[in-house]
Amino acid sequence: MFTKFKSSIFSPVSPCFFYGLVFLIILFPLFPLLPGFFRIQGFYIDWWNHLWMTNYFGIFYEHNSAFPLVINTNNFGGIGNPSPLFYGYLFYPVFGWLSSVFNADFSLRLPFFVLWLLQFFALYKVFIQQTANRLITLTITALCLWTIYPLTNIYNRSALTEAYATGLLTVTFCCLLLFLREEKWKRKLRYLSFLGLSMTLVIGFHPITGLYGSCFLALVFLIHLITSSKNSTEILKDFLILFVVGLLSLLIIAPWTYMIFEFGENIKISTDANVTLFPESIDYFISRFMPFPLDLRSLVYGFKVEGGTPFLETQTNVPLGILWIWLAYSLTNINRFFSYPVQHEKKFQFKLYRSPAIFLSILLFGLTTWMSLSTTPYEYLPNFFQNIEFAYRMLFYQNLSIIFAVYTLFHVSQKSLFKIEKTKFHKVLPIISTICLSFSFLACLEKNMHGLAIVGFSKPEIHRTLEESIQLNRQNYGAYKYTVNNIPQVKGKNFVNVNFKVDLSQGFGIGVKPIHLNLSETQWIRTNIHAFPWNQIIVNGSPLKRELLKMVPGKTDTGKLKMDTYHLAFQLPSGKYMLHYQFKPEPIYLVAREISLWLLLIWIGVTVLIEGVLFFSKYRIFNLQK
Repeated sequence: MFTKFKSSIFSPVSPCFFYGLVFLIILFPLFPLLPGFFRIQGFYIDWWNHLWMTNYFGIFYEHNSAFPLVINTNNFGGIGNPSPLFYGYLFYPVFGWLSSVFNADFSLRLPFFVLWLLQFFALYKVFIQQTANRLITLTITALCLWTIYPLTNIYNRSALTEAYATGLLTVTFCCLLLFLREEKWKRKLRYLSFLGLSMTLVIGFHPITGLYGSCFLALVFLIHLITSSKNSTEILKDFLILFVVGLLSLLIIAPWTYMIFEFGENIKISTDANVTLFPESIDYFISRFMPFPLDLRSLVYGFKVEGGTPFLETQTNVPLGILWIWLAYSLTNINRFFSYPVQHEKKFQFKLYRSPAIFLSILLFGLTTWMSLSTTPYEYLPNFFQNIEFAYRMLFYQNLSIIFAVYTLFHVSQKSLFKIEKTKFHKVLPIISTICLSFSFLACLEKNMHGLAIVGFSKPEIHRTLEESIQLNRQNYGAYKYTVNNIPQVKGKNFVNVNFKVDLSQGFGIGVKPIHLNLSETQWIRTNIHAFPWNQIIVNGSPLKRELLKMVPGKTDTGKLKMDTYHLAFQLPSGKYMLHYQFKPEPIYLVAREISLWLLLIWIGVTVLIEGVLFFSKYRIFNLQK
């Protein structure tokens, strides 16, 4: 995927200028991440939640050479937390492994710079092929990487799984466009490999992004089918090879898919899902189309906003939208922009209304905009689409549809705008680019300031020993979102509380100490084990039958927040008992998970190896000269 930057990108004598621009484009939006490399510094609440989980996975891997299936803790987090089976299925193993090599904080920060570099390469390649114009290509790339919402996900929401997933989806989207355009199969297959790998990580990092991202890419492919000039045989080949790679991706995420089909209808986070809209603040129509970051709540209340998450700015990529509108106007007036006839070339006639590709790209933008500003569209979708939770998450797809619309304009125009020098278009282009870049630069600068302002908003709990690391951080509000609700509840009983503890002598997080009980009469026993079917309790050497297990809802105060809890309970007659805890998943899941992680490792390893070799070879997938 990578190639050496060539001095001919700008001129044979100024390669440093290009290097400097690339450095600026990538580093500028990520500047608030830099101080954290030298001191402990995070952003919003979820930053520390992701940091804790990444650290847990890293320490677990160091001690057990494997990744945990469930989270076992010695405080309110309880035993047998099944969240890793559903959320961040691939995210925490990948970043946990990095954490075992470096440290958790470093492992969460550094990959953002790699991700922005990947997005730069992908976007640059797409538009340099379309335009053969360095100025417009670098302008579009900068506008895409400086947009507001991805930075909101990093700094103010600290939704790191979503931030990484949406960045990888941008790479996937670009690779799909390159794959559909490429004719040489050697490059086509390599685009396909990156497309499949990045999309697999998208689903494994943040499933809801995987769901909506898959639908978005399917619509892009459908538009390609409708408007393509390729014959049916070539289109069928593209479809079949995409299908094969999709099967490989599905095999890697098969364990997660199994969990969704097996338990999805009964886990708390799914059954409570609904799409939320904030029409008077962050989802206000005018606010959505402001060129600069604006959260009306924080404008009035500062950090003390109702509902939390100050500076939750959800503006669309207005600077890129301005460029899109100007390019569309330029194409509709293309004959007037050329001051003299084109010799030896057929004169290009462009009519906006005659181009189905452009019409469909505008329609796609309208659809994503509607879905980001209203809950009505979700009423016509299956219930699992409700898991998007916030309508403003569609903003990312709104931005992606603008990129696709710009791409479509260039694709339809067939580089006609750039074929003749010294035209009105070429005179106006630097001015429009400067205006758009100025808006984007100032917006990104303001967003960086809001990112730095959020530092210290949430006080971290720094765990320095194994005993401390086994304590769930007290602001982790999602600890019980993945328990099930189909276990019969029991209330109003006189419970004997039995709290299992992690046995660090057996390895970090893997062993749980047994408990001795001596009951003088029949009692209800309430444990600290999460209400989940694969959490098994063994009484005097025999597993307790599932129908005897009940669920006890409750509340706990962690000292930082109050949350609902859902623990297993059961009834025992008088007598002496030895209680053990065991997590016992279905054998098919364990086999599928082992295959899944090995396939992912092989795919990543082969990709890195091939690209590392080709980096120094004559085969360059991202040849920026083209």
